[in-house]
Parts: sequence; C-alpha cells; structure tokens
Amino acid sequence: MLGGKAQTLRTVLLDRIQSGQYPIGSRLPGIRQLAQEFQLHANTVNKVYSELTAEGVLKTVHGSGTFVMNAPDRGSDSGAEAELVEGLRHLAVSASRLGLSREQFAMFAEAAMDQAFAQANRRVWFIECNVHDTEDLALSLGTVLGVQVEPLTTQQLAKPLERRRIDEADLVVTTPFHRDEVEEQ
Repeated sequence: MLGGKAQTLRTVLLDRIQSGQYPIGSRLPGIRQLAQEFQLHANTVNKVYSELTAEGVLKTVHGSGTFVMNAPDRGSDSGAEAELVEGLRHLAVSASRLGLSREQFAMFAEAAMDQAFAQANRRVWFIECNVHDTEDLALSLGTVLGVQVEPLTTQQLAKPLERRRIDEADLVVTTPFHRDEVEEQ
C-alpha cells in the first residue's frame, strides 16, 4: 500500500486515465518526467507504476515505455459518481431548454449508452508470431481504435482455449503474413 506523495501520484494517474487524458493504449510520461512534475524521487514513481501494473491498469514494455492497458476499477467512488450525476443533470437541463420531452431525452440517452457500452465491451485481438511485436502492435492498434486490443501469438492460437476466445471476438486483426495461418485455425 502506498502512502503520502506516492498515493497522491497514484490518485492523479487514475484520475487522468478515467478522464481520458491518458486513454487505453496511450504511453505514459517517463518516470523521470513524472518525478520532476510531482517533485518526487524516481523510485517513488516507479513504485506507483509497479503497483498499477500489478493491478492490470498499466503495462511496461521494456525499451518502449509504460502504457495504459485498462481503465481502473474505482469501485464506488462517490466523487466520480457525484460528478457523473451532475453531468447528467446538466445534459437534462440542456435537453429541456432545447424543448425535448423527458421521453425524447431518455431515448437519446439510451441510444448513447448502447453505443458507448458496445464500444467499451468489444473484444479485439491482434495475432502475430513474435511476442514482442504482438504486444507492441496490439498497444498501437488499441490506441488507434480506442479500445483494448488483446495480443495473441500464433503459437497460442493453436491452443483450444485460446481458439474459443478468438471465436467470440468482435474483431481479429493480423498481418498479411499470418492471414492464412489464422484462417486455418
């Protein structure tokens, strides 16, 4: 468990990820840069990165940096909930000022929710033979698509459990070099 300045940095990073300032797939600032920004020792920043990596929020790729892998599960964060409720209230007020009925506003809100949750729940896989390339390209693709992209090697694809996961995917991406191999599986 972190304390003091490390906990403050952790909270700021999680807030920036939640707000979209650091979207899934994006590369975070380097350890030295954050240490300077928050006037911390580099070891403290490293400790925060390590903890968030252990929780599955971040992933460090040797030689490439640290990337956002998942939006953090903040549980019942009353501050975030209050902010969300306030934002919805402002939208409802705007809708009313535009002359929309409650039913129309609810219809638009429902359509927006359907679209947002469908996008967030997409299962996307990237398949390549080299583990390092697979991870790097999955991160890059995730940044472009705005969703988490799971890396999978062609060797893993041969395993029945992984194959079932691919069969349930919304999108499977590979390079032209492995297209036939992926289609055969």
